[in-house]
Amino acid sequence: RPHGHGRSDPRLAPAGAGMVGVLRSDPRYLAGLLDGDSSFSASSGRLHISFENTYRPIIKDFAREFGPLRVKKKHQPGKPCYHIDIPTTWHIALLQAVGQYMRIKHRQVALALSPPQSRDVFHRRMRKANQTFHSGRRGQSRMHPAYLAGLFDADGSLSIRGSALCVVVTNCDFDVLRGLDQQFHGGVYLSENANQRREIRRFVATGPNAAHILRVMAPHVRIKRRQVKLGLRFWTVEESRTRRQGVPVPITTQVLHRRFQARMEALNNSWQHRQKKLALTKSAF
Repeated sequence: RPHGHGRSDPRLAPAGAGMVGVLRSDPRYLAGLLDGDSSFSASSGRLHISFENTYRPIIKDFAREFGPLRVKKKHQPGKPCYHIDIPTTWHIALLQAVGQYMRIKHRQVALALSPPQSRDVFHRRMRKANQTFHSGRRGQSRMHPAYLAGLFDADGSLSIRGSALCVVVTNCDFDVLRGLDQQFHGGVYLSENANQRREIRRFVATGPNAAHILRVMAPHVRIKRRQVKLGLRFWTVEESRTRRQGVPVPITTQVLHRRFQARMEALNNSWQHRQKKLALTKSAF
């Protein structure tokens, strides 16, 4: 038998079997999450799928559903990142459930679900798919709110600066970011962190456009739901103020802006508090 990638394994779980917990989410949400934070690779003719995120609870959800699996902590500058390898026995079930909704890694999904092929051909095609940074799906339909929420949970950020609300989605796939721009009217910019191997771009929306994005995806967001809720509360206050055009911003409103900004920064950096709490707990033993 030619070197395949797990499709004929009799242990493979049927599509959707036992998919509860995090996998009970809309498959479009999971597709967006995997488009942002999963990686596909080939080794010894076998497919390897891994998932990583800075939010440990969702990694633990994955680990429980697919395992139990060991959660690995990746050492990197800034936020700690957690990583799991999804077992081969779950590859087909997972990809059949969410693959049709994936926009960025759809080439990797199609290759994983294709009939078994020789090891060299499989490695070469997977390498080419991983080095293609344009999805090529320019004419695709508008993004479903659940997919957008998954992509935001993986690659998005939310901030408040003074009276400005800002939503950012960072990714290498220009076509997907341009789709966001066409749907929500922001802008796509080359990231300052871009390197020679690949160009990293950012979709940026501010003010009412940012608030519209938050309203659209709010029911589906899981990881950054507190930030989204706070952002919408902030915009409700700011929107009521901006209706009174020409009126200077009162001191009380400036103080309120600073409080919203401080609270958003605290939520975005909540991993630091979790790390301190964990360190204190360990020191007690």
